[in-house]
Amino acid sequence: MVDVFITSCETYNQKEVNRAVGKILKNFKIKPKKTVLIKPNLLGSYRKGHIVITNPAVIEAICKVLAKNKNKIIIGDSSFQNTDIAIQKSGMLSVAKKYNAQVLNFEKTKLVNVKIPKGKILKEILLPEILFKADYIINVPKLKTHSLMKLTCAVKNLFGVIPGYKKQKLHGLAHSEKKFAQLLLDLHSVVTPTLTLVDAVIGMDGEGPSAGDARPTGIVFASQSSFAVDLVACDMIGWKRNYVPTNRLVMKQKLFNEPITIHGEMHHIPYKKPPALPVGLLSAVMRFMPKPKITVNKEKCIRCGACMRGCPVGAITLNPYPLINTKKCIRCFCCIEVCPEHALYLKDSFIVSLFNSLRKKNLKL
Repeated sequence: MVDVFITSCETYNQKEVNRAVGKILKNFKIKPKKTVLIKPNLLGSYRKGHIVITNPAVIEAICKVLAKNKNKIIIGDSSFQNTDIAIQKSGMLSVAKKYNAQVLNFEKTKLVNVKIPKGKILKEILLPEILFKADYIINVPKLKTHSLMKLTCAVKNLFGVIPGYKKQKLHGLAHSEKKFAQLLLDLHSVVTPTLTLVDAVIGMDGEGPSAGDARPTGIVFASQSSFAVDLVACDMIGWKRNYVPTNRLVMKQKLFNEPITIHGEMHHIPYKKPPALPVGLLSAVMRFMPKPKITVNKEKCIRCGACMRGCPVGAITLNPYPLINTKKCIRCFCCIEVCPEHALYLKDSFIVSLFNSLRKKNLKL
């Protein structure tokens, strides 16, 4: 039996967040004076309160409880862009100072080589040593959609423990949806959080994880099981559990088959799905049609080069705007994910758009 605790939290007013997070954390025993590593979602250099990242009010509420418990607090992450700037702009640095917490940029800390005995994609990997020295790890994802993985929540958020541009290299290693999902599960097998607490006060749907729309959801929820969190998240947002590739593999490989008990009121807030590539029979039909192109909105693009630097296979050049080499592109969507101005997006050809429109209308797929 696995417990998932849900508490309403309509706004990021600090008192309200303190109440909600405090109520949830009462259900999990963290021993006093132990080291606790908090892992938020700091996707990039986004300002405090931006819907793309874990809100600092949620991190502060966790720190408040831990400080009262006399725990040593560490807030650590590695973003797709400059992590030091991301930590400062996000408001995490201010929270850390308030609670005498250490802030850790995983790109600048000691790494250890970790073997993954049951890994199918990853057999070993360099990871921050603190992940294995901390007594507790609290994973604090933002509830968002994701162009490649459909959902970025408990399991996907752990990808941020991988330092810097090593993440892009792994995208190149596992460039298909299925392989990347397996890579995430390989990682989870050696980095298993003590607790996952999800910031779903305001989530993101549509073209996530960075260019979607704000989706007020009004809750925080938590469990000791990352898998239970991701399964329940799908239930909440109106998706079939196996729509998410990591969930699909978890169920297929029987990594999780325990009954889930919900504590609190189950919310149902429909989320728009991200643009997705077709599968099955439809994929065979679509194979002969032009593929969706990664397109640049020149009015938004500031020619910063983040997409070029973030591409794991060197498929992007600047001239002066990004040019995507479609033969090299592995469609990992890293460029879309790292763009600070959301200037890159997937655009269907006219014939594909027409086909999809007719498909939805007449076939109701």
